[in-house]
Amino acid sequence: MDAREIRDLPEPTASPELGDLGELAQLAQLAQLAQLAQLGRALWHDADTGLRQTTETLATVALQDLTPQRMAEKTSSILLQTARRMGPRANADVSHLPFYRLQPEERWVLTALYHCHWSYSRIARVLSVSSEEMQQLAWAARLQLSTSLGSGIAPAPIPTGSLWKDGSSCPDYDLSRPWTQRFLDEEMSARECAFIQAHLQGCPTCREALVRARKLYYGVAQMVPQGEREQDAKILSRALKGSARLRHRSEIDFATSLRIFLRRPEIQFLFLVLAAWFAFSFLHH
Repeated sequence: MDAREIRDLPEPTASPELGDLGELAQLAQLAQLAQLAQLGRALWHDADTGLRQTTETLATVALQDLTPQRMAEKTSSILLQTARRMGPRANADVSHLPFYRLQPEERWVLTALYHCHWSYSRIARVLSVSSEEMQQLAWAARLQLSTSLGSGIAPAPIPTGSLWKDGSSCPDYDLSRPWTQRFLDEEMSARECAFIQAHLQGCPTCREALVRARKLYYGVAQMVPQGEREQDAKILSRALKGSARLRHRSEIDFATSLRIFLRRPEIQFLFLVLAAWFAFSFLHH
């Protein structure tokens, strides 16, 4: 089992017969919620805005009968849609920061990789793109941020694909999604890693490409912000428990249903559009 498969294993669930497993499930849930809070911070620099958007979205999504992993993915997808609709104005006060000049998807992907350690397949699933497209997006974002690191990051040499004495050749180097990125993100299988490590011993060009990529990789990591994970996770946990209580009731009163409905970001956006339309019609009649 490689690193990708381990990261995507389902979370443990609570069981009355296994108290320790119940505690593990709670820890896993808090870790998942801390990741959600971190992803919200990637979309909105203002901590209060990011946490509020994440809390409200999670509370709505949690009313559905979803696994913890699927709940996190759906919440992330909705948050991305909300950030796209709000546009650059949401982070206008920090537009001087290179990270917040990236597109919402780019900021979200880098945070999911560096701070949440999500797999390529999981990130691609949230973005509704292929794994190859997701890798291209991640590499483009890293290259853009690397321009802010100064002259310390020189362009990496491109392996030529030459044949070596053992009959092997350099791994394919795609400029839009190089193998060095997959290697550093731990997205290679054990067999691929073994091949790369053996190849590096005899190929100075590939070694140099990896050294340069590693310098870029960790330089960019320092530019991806990290929030107060533990405190934010506790706030999200309270919202999750509130939604769980509502979901398990046989009936929900009309006022509560309406309040939950009006909290949804897409409904709030629709009301804003309708209000703007009515105001425009009133002023022109």
